Amino acid sequence: MRFEKIQYKEKLVSLLLLLLSLIFIITYTFLLSYFKETEENINTAYIEKLSNDFDITIDGYTGMADLVLQNSIITKRVLNIVNNAVSAKDEEEKDQYRKELYKELTPIYSNLTRYNFRQLHFQEADNRSLLRFHKPDKYGDDLTGIRYSVEYVNANIKNISGFEEGRIFNGYRFVYPLIYLGKHIGSVELSISMSAVISQLESSFNQESQFILLKSVVDKKVFESEQSNYRPWHVNSNFVLDSDFTDKCILADFLNNSDKELLNTALAASRLNNEPFTIKVNHNEGNDILTFLPISNFENETVAYIFSISDDTNIQAHQRSFYIITIAFLFLMFFSLFFIFYFSITNGRIQNMVQFDLLTKAYTRRLIFQKLDDEFLRYQRYMSPFSICMIDIDHFKKINDTFGHQAGDLVLAELAELIMSNIRMSDYFGRYGGEEFLLVLPETEFEAASLAMENLREIIEKHHFKKVKTVEVSAGIAAVDETIHKPAILIENADINLYKAKENGRNQIYPAYEKSNVIKE
Repeated sequence: MRFEKIQYKEKLVSLLLLLLSLIFIITYTFLLSYFKETEENINTAYIEKLSNDFDITIDGYTGMADLVLQNSIITKRVLNIVNNAVSAKDEEEKDQYRKELYKELTPIYSNLTRYNFRQLHFQEADNRSLLRFHKPDKYGDDLTGIRYSVEYVNANIKNISGFEEGRIFNGYRFVYPLIYLGKHIGSVELSISMSAVISQLESSFNQESQFILLKSVVDKKVFESEQSNYRPWHVNSNFVLDSDFTDKCILADFLNNSDKELLNTALAASRLNNEPFTIKVNHNEGNDILTFLPISNFENETVAYIFSISDDTNIQAHQRSFYIITIAFLFLMFFSLFFIFYFSITNGRIQNMVQFDLLTKAYTRRLIFQKLDDEFLRYQRYMSPFSICMIDIDHFKKINDTFGHQAGDLVLAELAELIMSNIRMSDYFGRYGGEEFLLVLPETEFEAASLAMENLREIIEKHHFKKVKTVEVSAGIAAVDETIHKPAILIENADINLYKAKENGRNQIYPAYEKSNVIKE
């Protein structure tokens, strides 16, 4: 009997050991999978941040280009000059009108360069260059086969925008058809340099970034006399740096041969699938994450990359946690359930981080867009009205420059708290990007939204901020109606009105108590 009891205890101990071993194996397998997934999510967050910041930057320049086109380029006088030039009987007459066009728009071009626009270029309907304001002595060359954007616009009479290498400069281009008295007479483009985009990323989003371009694209398209504007990228000879970046190669000092090989392999794969990627690099001062965002041309070919470098603090902390937990499980198997519970809480916190902006506690860009989509679906089903407000802090860069970025962060957090404490429970408030916020007002007509936003603006203006005392905001308002068929149009309407508010002197909303000029396409 005693022997049977001993056997029973031995079997029980063995069973408990087996059970604890199974719990450990299952839990360890779960944790390993979880940590890998979390690491992938962290990498995805780096990619999404760079991508979103890039999109916000380009959206801002798109609005500016459209305004310049409408206000300064497609005027009767300018179109008449262009028409006379393309209809000229001989080169002497054409050159006369070319000089007249140059004289007419030189003040506009000078102003554009102060806002980081690098090119203003007119083309004839047969794709020949009519006038480059950045190189007025270079004209008459046929851009067919070189500039897809120009060919597309002249062939389809539709505007187009995107990145493209040109005969002299590369840039993000906004190309528009020119119509005079019902006749297509050519096209015009405005473009910004990628160095301007990089500078905006660094100043507005604290993204240490750089731009690289395929050497084969430069060799194929750029005038031989202008190829000195580029130099080889020391990491990969298949890419070049724009001359604007030659003094600032952010990988020059610490990328070792092993990391170069890893990076070049990732670049080769990315060029095939046109996908962004991240890699981890090691150096004497620590670890960093490189985030590469592919830039496609108009033919959907990857021809360049924007990449950023970030401290690898998140992943390092993530790995340290994994090692500590694994060791703890080796010595304390019977606490497995406790650790599973602990990490379920951690997972909930991570989900909370995905939903709420860490600095301002407002909704993240992704979540506020989801709320906007939900309201738009409600409008389509039940015709429930709603409005949105695009809010931007006036002279935020000056706050950062004067008081420091830490003070700027405190202003963002305090402003978000102030707004969230003065809106309805049913309203949605999120961080759109940088110092811009988006407010979604369900069941709110345009006039009520305008009044609500004006009240908010006055509350903000009167509020005593801890670091900078006074902060002012500008806001653009847009309301949904039957002419708007997707949320993106509503965002664009609000963004355009925001720019108008700033143009009108800032510290105001636009429009105040009258209907907005909405986009109806």
